[in-house]
Amino acid sequence: MKNPEIYRPCVGIMLLNQANEVFMAKKTQNIGTEYDLWQMPQGGIEENENLEEGMARELYEETGVKIEDVQILTKRDHEWIYYDIPVDALPKAWNNKYVGQRQKWFLLKAKNDLMVNLNVANEERPEFYIHKWANLEEIIDFSIWFRHDVYKEVLKTFKPFIK
Repeated sequence: MKNPEIYRPCVGIMLLNQANEVFMAKKTQNIGTEYDLWQMPQGGIEENENLEEGMARELYEETGVKIEDVQILTKRDHEWIYYDIPVDALPKAWNNKYVGQRQKWFLLKAKNDLMVNLNVANEERPEFYIHKWANLEEIIDFSIWFRHDVYKEVLKTFKPFIK
């Protein structure tokens, strides 16, 4: 069993558009590195947040999409999904506190056409620099290898809810 104290608690978001394509993006900090691959939105849960609050905040910060513009189809919150991050890719902000992430996931669907804004926070360096809408079958192939098992588990859980 994994020690939860050394895994950063996070939420993950599978965001669907009206055509049931999945939002994926590439992180700005990974440009030009072997980690410059696609991922779904995810992020840490802040100390005073519950899962839904953390998910809504991360959704907006990373995509510019507001929670009122989506419907929560389901969530996978009964147990954590863990993954390790390669040592050379660990964020410096974590100060060697974590070796990876433990996540609980949400499946969201756009109520209408979405306006994505990767720079909604008007940051000098937004978290993502590019995004696309991918078919379900493409998620694993396009994503970074150390998240493959997470994405397989998320797909297995969420596929029955995608119509």
